[in-house]
Amino acid sequence: MRLKTKKILLFVFFFAIQSLPQNRIAVVLPAELKELGSSFVTNQIEDVSLFEIFLIQNKIKYSIIFTDDLDNNLSETFSLLILPTSTKLNLDQFDFLNKALNNGTGIISFSEIIISDDDSLANFCEYLYGVKAIDFEKDRELNLIQSFIPYPKYIYPFDNFELLIKSDHIKHLYRTDSNQVFPFGCINDRDIFTTSFFGFKPSGRFAHFAFTFTEILSDRINIERFENLLLKLFDWIQKDSGIWITNTDDSKKKLIALIDLQSSQVSNGDLIKKFIDRNFPTVLVSDKPDKFKEFPIDSNATVNYGLIVNCDTLNTDNLISEIKSVKVKINFLITDGDCLSEDDYKRLSFQGIETILAKNSEKYYYNFVFNILSLGYSENNTKQCRNDKVIVAEYFRRINCDKSQADNYPLLPETELESFVPFIRTDFINEFLVSDLKINTSERTNELKIDIQNKNNIELKDILVLIDSKKLNDRIVYDISIDGKSISVMQNSLTGYYVIRLEKIAAKSKTEIKILFEKNS
Repeated sequence: MRLKTKKILLFVFFFAIQSLPQNRIAVVLPAELKELGSSFVTNQIEDVSLFEIFLIQNKIKYSIIFTDDLDNNLSETFSLLILPTSTKLNLDQFDFLNKALNNGTGIISFSEIIISDDDSLANFCEYLYGVKAIDFEKDRELNLIQSFIPYPKYIYPFDNFELLIKSDHIKHLYRTDSNQVFPFGCINDRDIFTTSFFGFKPSGRFAHFAFTFTEILSDRINIERFENLLLKLFDWIQKDSGIWITNTDDSKKKLIALIDLQSSQVSNGDLIKKFIDRNFPTVLVSDKPDKFKEFPIDSNATVNYGLIVNCDTLNTDNLISEIKSVKVKINFLITDGDCLSEDDYKRLSFQGIETILAKNSEKYYYNFVFNILSLGYSENNTKQCRNDKVIVAEYFRRINCDKSQADNYPLLPETELESFVPFIRTDFINEFLVSDLKINTSERTNELKIDIQNKNNIELKDILVLIDSKKLNDRIVYDISIDGKSISVMQNSLTGYYVIRLEKIAAKSKTEIKILFEKNS
């Protein structure tokens, strides 16, 4: 009885919406749903009904089409096709879908697309999206944790989050190896595999999720974050994602060296100097402040001092007393988790603490008034794809300090060093403040003006302004200027973005970008 009720409700949705004027978004459903007595399985009905409820709750206008409605006219009719459940297509229908993507229609697919009459297309993601798939071994893991990490240079920024996903019906995991397809994050801290990715083709954009709405087991907060991401994808995939600002920094992790003075292997300052002489920033750390005086360091050496804090035993008053008692300047705290409040940050800043590294933290905090920065970090010997911005090499826990190796002490293999850049605190502050910049836009018939105001007391550097070509309403751009000076800007043919680079915006100042269009374009 329950299944019948669900089917009736679904068809009320389907045919009521089909009777409305056609919309640019289409939900593509298996043709079997046309038949009330079909053998369409219960979980697929739930997939569709939950997804439609999400669309209706967010007042998204859409049309319903069935797989046997796919034809050569998709690109003329729809800007986005959504496949909310596992879908079976014949070869002709798959070709229509592929042509639509290559002609500019975006696609969001969930679960699997099964090509019924061509076994060579079993990995539909390889042929449709250019992504490698591997068979998922279900007996190894009961559930999956999929991370979602923002890509502000491609999709309008969103808050990072994780989803717990039931893996019963997941058949494949994916590996993205091209510069046109990007993972949203990894699964279960395996840094090369994902269930979720997005990408570009010369005309169309796409996203795929190997799971459906019914297979998400997360709490409501993370489900809402996923739904918010989908709403951003609807705009982005239809190439109407607007104008936003991001940082030009590369995606390399920032490496910092922590030398634990509690280690019995650290016996003299000469050994520490071997590490300090390298190009990467070095922090001498200990959970006992008195330890610092045993290792006098040349005043010209670039070195910082940090206290190791155990969250289980943390007492902020006692911690402040310890900092006051030390003769050297303590400017780092290393914590084993998120255990400091905003009030703690402020109090610690008065004692000279500038940077807090919290292990595996998802927080990214900067207080300009108190000049205190808090970041998550990961140990270098762990393989994960969390959103940690800092990689910590905790030397002496990883290095063989046998006497025969005393002259070498390799910090990291040279090949591994290539994937890191030095930790520079001011770069993080710049990145934080750039992402917090506000922009205002105004339009006239043949002009779009973008004002970017830096209300901070410091100069900001290395800024990207991304303008989606669709935002320009297909008008022909003939000039772009920054503060009255014309610049040369090319449109990226793959992404459809105009990318404007700003070397800097002075403190307490405004930068004006003008885009002029040809008349009557």
